Amino acid sequence: MTVKQLLDTATDDQHVRLQGRIVSHDGGKNYTFADDTGRMPVEISAKRFPAGQPIGADQRVELVGEVDKDFRKMEFEVEQVRPLP
Repeated sequence: MTVKQLLDTATDDQHVRLQGRIVSHDGGKNYTFADDTGRMPVEISAKRFPAGQPIGADQRVELVGEVDKDFRKMEFEVEQVRPLP
C-alpha cells in the first residue's frame, strides 16, 4: 500500500504494510514517513527498530502496523520496522 492509498482509504484497525523512508524524527515516538506518493506521521516505539541497525533518512524500510482512526484524526502505529536492500 502507498501513503496516498492509506490516507484516502484506511479504516480503523486495518493492518498495513508500507515501503519508503523515515525522513524525520519529530520527537518522542513521532516520525515522518514518506514514499513516492506522499508523507504522513507515524508512531514508532524505540523497541520496534531493529537492534544494532541505525536507520538513516536514505535507508528504504518496510513498516508493518495498524491504523488508529477516528472522525478527527488518523495515526499509524508501527509494529515492525524492517530495513530493505
